[in-house]
Amino acid sequence: MIEPLAQLGNIHKSFAGQKVLQGVCLTIQVEERISILGSSGCGKTTLLRIISGLETPDEGQLFLHGKPALRTPPWQRGIQFVFQDLGLWPTRTVFQNVYDALRAQKRSKAMAKEQAMDALTCVSLNEHCQKKPAQLSGGESRRLAFARALALRPELLLLDEPYASLDETSKTQSQEWLQKILEESKTAVLLVTHTLAEAEQLGGRVMHLEDGVLS
Repeated sequence: MIEPLAQLGNIHKSFAGQKVLQGVCLTIQVEERISILGSSGCGKTTLLRIISGLETPDEGQLFLHGKPALRTPPWQRGIQFVFQDLGLWPTRTVFQNVYDALRAQKRSKAMAKEQAMDALTCVSLNEHCQKKPAQLSGGESRRLAFARALALRPELLLLDEPYASLDETSKTQSQEWLQKILEESKTAVLLVTHTLAEAEQLGGRVMHLEDGVLS
């Protein structure tokens, strides 16, 4: 019996007395792809932040590979989070955005350089290494965010509305790039979105979050 990658049990979270998550339970298997559909403000981002370690639930449990993980620091969870605003470092170059993230995980300079270039080549950004994020198009920025996250070889990738504000052409291209690099990795993916088409394009399970209840 293979141990699930992650398990959430009876997760509750409120802000200023407003219930955001109510008894959420979710099991994520190794290499699984899951999409969660929900309207704005339904708690999708809060759920991702709890899984990543950026928020603590009021009640409930989180297990990673069968071990309690709520006290595990975010950087020790084997999880990468691509935020809706992407979280790119604006003062660092395209190359440095990936290289610095790898160095923060104690990779050697030579290994970090090689893995950063491999990741950027995979998304065809290797010719933009010296640009700053502000000089990239919306689609290129998302490809950089995907490349940085997956260069760190996480077990679980969290995606928070990753195609927000993109036009249809850029969205389609970004989705194709993500699928391409996911095919070469063994990373599980949890995507939250309000668009059914985006959930179906990722593949895997589709769930719904409404009024803080996941079904």
